[in-house]
Formats: sequence, C-alpha cells, structure tokens
Amino acid sequence: MTQRCDVFVFYAYEDHAWVQVLVENLHRVGLEVFFDVYGRLLVMRDEQIPPHHTVEVRFANSDYVNVCETYGGGWQLLGWWQDLGDLLVHRPGWYFEMGSGQLLWNLGTFGASMLNIHVDKNGNFHCFDYADDEAVQLRTVGEIEAWLAPREANARQPTTLQDNLLKDSDWRILRSGASVFDVRISWSDGWYYADVRGLPEEAVFEKTVKAVIKSARAMLVRSFGAPDDVAPQLTLRVALDEKASARFTSD
Repeated sequence: MTQRCDVFVFYAYEDHAWVQVLVENLHRVGLEVFFDVYGRLLVMRDEQIPPHHTVEVRFANSDYVNVCETYGGGWQLLGWWQDLGDLLVHRPGWYFEMGSGQLLWNLGTFGASMLNIHVDKNGNFHCFDYADDEAVQLRTVGEIEAWLAPREANARQPTTLQDNLLKDSDWRILRSGASVFDVRISWSDGWYYADVRGLPEEAVFEKTVKAVIKSARAMLVRSFGAPDDVAPQLTLRVALDEKASARFTSD
C-alpha cells in the first residue's frame, strides 16, 4: 500500500534551519509531511517527531540537527548524534553544549561535567567519567545505557567542593546572585511546566507562569538542601518557548 502524505519537503542545505521551522508548523496544523533530512525521509506526525528535535541549542537561528552536522563531524555522523539526542534529551540533568570546540552532552550540577558523551570521528560514542577518570568508546545506545546505569545517580549529586561552596557564609553564593539559573518554560494541555538547565530534577508543573517560576525556585533549594528563605533570592534567567509564549500572550 502506498503511504499518503499531504506535503513533501525537499530543500537545499543552506535553507535547513528555516525549513525545519516550516515543517514543524505544517504538522502542527494537522498536515502529514514527508521531510527529507539529508536523505533520511521522516514522516512528521505528532507521535513520530524524534525527541532530538526538542534539544535546546544555544546557537542563533539553528537547531540540533544543523549544529551537529556543522560542528559534529558532518552528515556522515549525523545519525549517531540523533540517536544520542534521542537517548539523553529527556533524562534529568543532561544538557547539550559546545565546549572547547567539541559538542558534548554533559551531566553534572552547576554546569559541571561529571559524565560527558560525544560522537567521535569514527562513529563511536566517546563516554567519559570524570570521577573515575575513565574514558570508553561504545558502539550502541544499549551499551551507553549499560555504562550509565552504575554512574548516573552519583553524577547528579553536587561534588564535595560544590556542596561546601554552596553552604559557605550562609549560602552566600545563592543569595548574592553570583549563580544564574536558566529556567525553560513550556506549555501543554493546560499546564505550564519548567525545568532548570543542568539540574538533575524532573520538571515542575503549574497553571500559571508565576506559579511555575515559584515552583522552580523551590525545586532548586530542595535540590541543594538550602533553607526555604533562599528561594526568593535566587537569580533566574527565564525563557518561554513558542508554546508557552503563545499561551501566555493569550491569557
């Protein structure tokens, strides 16, 4: 049986970032889209949107696929980066960034990189454990899962040094605004939800933006074991994604 679609999108490489936005807008209004991603045809339906499409990247007018192809070894390694993004994007505490010229997925509090993973030039997943000073090259997502199993929980905890710095002088580093926490807010099915970049906690859910920011503050002090009165003194950098912005302006 021939599979039907409403729209087929084929494009030049230099237009990728703009076309990505177009395709996502088309499927939001109910159209079924065949999307040619460097020779990999994707059927864009709600249940088939790859998780890596939601990865936060800090590059203007770009997205995860474009960044990984440009800085992660070219289109030949793109499939490995997509698999890695699918695995890690929704795991608490993991974040994606460019560090010292290398794209990395990192896990650790306060921007630390206690565990990190990237795709090397040979298509291996290079996995590094800072605490054990151990690096391994793995070939499959299943092998990454097995490598993470005994390590992930410990990597989500503040180091002894971080813990001492936090508690020093009655939590001065938190009260003074010396640390800025990035809070990302989205909206779905009547709820705003927020997570904190690099914080190994699940998202918080509330009915209003004000309430979800307050809950994010409470989540931070709970994570660090700080007194409740620290929460209103935390410095947050808040960003609303497209869905949250649309809902907020319509309220």
